Parts: sequence; structure tokens; C-alpha cells
Amino acid sequence: MSLSALHDHTHSAWDTDRARRFADLGIVELSRYNEPEARRYRVADLVPADATTSLYADGGSGKSLLAVHLASHVALGQPWLGLEVGQSPVLYVDAELDVAEFGRRAYRVARGIGLERPPAGLHYLRVEGSLIDDAQIDRVEQALAITGAGLMVIDSLMAATAGADLERSHDTVSLFTLLRRWGTVLAIDHVPKLQAGGNFGQSTQFGSVFKRNLSRSALQLIQADAGGLWLRQTKHNFGPKAAPVGIGMEFGAGVVSIERMAIGDDRLSGITDHLPALERVARELGQHPAGITPDELATGLELSAKTVRNYLTTLRQQKRARSDSGRWLLCEDNSQIPNPLGVRNLGIENPKEIPDQAFCSVCGKLLPLPEDRERGYHTRCASAAGPPVDDGEFWIDS
Repeated sequence: MSLSALHDHTHSAWDTDRARRFADLGIVELSRYNEPEARRYRVADLVPADATTSLYADGGSGKSLLAVHLASHVALGQPWLGLEVGQSPVLYVDAELDVAEFGRRAYRVARGIGLERPPAGLHYLRVEGSLIDDAQIDRVEQALAITGAGLMVIDSLMAATAGADLERSHDTVSLFTLLRRWGTVLAIDHVPKLQAGGNFGQSTQFGSVFKRNLSRSALQLIQADAGGLWLRQTKHNFGPKAAPVGIGMEFGAGVVSIERMAIGDDRLSGITDHLPALERVARELGQHPAGITPDELATGLELSAKTVRNYLTTLRQQKRARSDSGRWLLCEDNSQIPNPLGVRNLGIENPKEIPDQAFCSVCGKLLPLPEDRERGYHTRCASAAGPPVDDGEFWIDS
């Protein structure tokens, strides 16, 4: 064997041995690693797939109802507040209520969407104990497996983890390590009591700073004095923070209607006191659809003209504001965040108007059904669901 051939043989053998050792240790040589596909989201930009998102707010702000509304849209595969979703079954893990009270909420929210009942693919699990207990961990993981849930909602994080001290970094890191095992998680959380002279815009999750540090997306919900809600992303590890969303939540007889609204809407009156300066400027722009000058903004907000111009520049870079003949306007088209999902849009404006389609009770995907059936199973899902309990209620697609 020539020296050159011996060198090639030795080098090849060394590479093979090194690759084996790399694999044993979990080391990845990135030059040999194919570029991953774009990150996927359950809700565009707000709820990244295979990561933990925190939704936090003061008690009574409507965060649980909003989470039920979001979960229902993910189960349906319909845009949520104008944002594209990645459709999947949802497991709602509840530590604060029971199935009867959750059912009342789910039916009211469903009617607000235009449904007669909660959508197929929305599953409920009551926490019996604490999520840090081995028995509950096993129960949750079995529930995730049998439902095929691609999104788990925990309501709420503090109530579901009795026995853990989430003001301590050790317990908090251990909990979030567990959540990472469970894929896409939306964890509802509380905030500390507001101190005198403070505002909710400065609030974060109650407890250890690692709650925020280990959340890959953090969403804060603030209720305005006039009843409107302001949803803002305070952290996003995978891209720029999304534009804030104004939300209207109206209560009627047996129905809760939740809709997106312009951030200049009067129902958001009083929200300015709880916003950082950049969002105060955006909110003020939203209240002047015909435009407003930087000097007028500065006077109304009691900020310097230079400071206002800097914020306007930032909003323009974010494509949230534009200038026209010296007057600044809010770009309302930012309400439609570009879809990074590549998922199918069902194009259903009112699901009640579809007499010949329904959703599989196991996988949550659409399947054709006779008009006298409301739900059913794919044949491939029947073994997971068990046999139909009532031939008049269930129908197995062949």
C-alpha cells in the first residue's frame, strides 16, 4: 500500500471513529448538519411550537377565557384574532376549576365563535394533585399521547405545581425542564400585587426570574379601565417581538364574544398608563386615523419632540407606522402578521354553516360526515378511541 493510500485509509478510519465518539456524546459538527426547516408556531409569532410560552396577567383580567378561545381556534385550525394557527388537538390541563365550570366557559366561548358546542379536538384534564408528582407526570404524558395534543394549556402554573417553591430558581428550572418534555405549552401565570404608584406594564410573572428566562415567548395581558384588553409580547427568543393586539371581550346571555380591535379603540381608554413609552406612542397614533405630527404627539404624551421622533422611527422600522406629508399614521395592516407556518387554512367563516363536515374526535382533523352526525372517528383512530358508544352519535369514516 502506498504512503498516500495508507494516509487516506488512516484518515478515513479516524473520521469514522471520531464520528462514532461524537454521536455517543451528542456532539454535532455543524458543517455536516443540514439546515433545519423554518420554526413552526401554533399561533403565528406568539406561540412557538415545541417550546413554552407564558401568558401572564392580573387576576380577573380574562386570561383563562382568552386561553380557551385560543385553544378552540387551534383545535379548529382557524385564525385566532387574525393570526394563522397550526391546527392540532389541544389538552387543557386545569388546576383551578372543575370540568363542569370549564365546560360552561367552553360552551360560552364556542357560541361566541359561532359554534353550537366546543370543537372536537379540545380535551380537558383536571389536575389531581401536583404536576411535579410522578403519578401526575405519568397521567399527563399518557393524556398527551392518547389525545395527540400538539398544544397543552396549563391553568394555572402556580396552582398546578403545589409543593414547588417557584420563587426558588432550583424548583423553577426543574419545572421548566419538565415542560420542555411536553412539547408546545401555554402556561397561564399570575403577577405580583401591584405596588402603590406602579403600573401593570412593569409587571412580570410572580416568582423566580427563571420563569421569564426559560419561557421562549412571554405574553402579557393588561385590562384597560374601559374594559378592553391589550396583549403584548414581552419576550420572543426566535424573532422580533410581535405587534401588540387590542382585544374586545363582550359578555352576553350564555355567550362570550372575543374579537380583535384597533389599538386606538375607545375600549382601551386608560391603557396608556400601563404601557412603555413606545407603545404609548403607537396607541396615540391609533387614536388619530387622519394622522398627527410629532410635535402634537409630544405635547399630548408629555414627551420631548426628539424622543417622540426616535420612537416613530422605531415604529416605522417595525412597519407599524408611516409618515405622510409630515403627519404620522398607524399602519393598521400590521394586524395580519405574516404566516410562518405553511399550514392549511380551512377558509371557514362560520363553522355552523358546514352541514356535511365535522372533526375526528381523536386526531381533530376534518372528515366527511352525513348531515345527521356531528362528530366521528377516522378508521385509523378508532382503536385509540375505543368502539362507538352510540351508533347514532358516532360514525367511523371508512
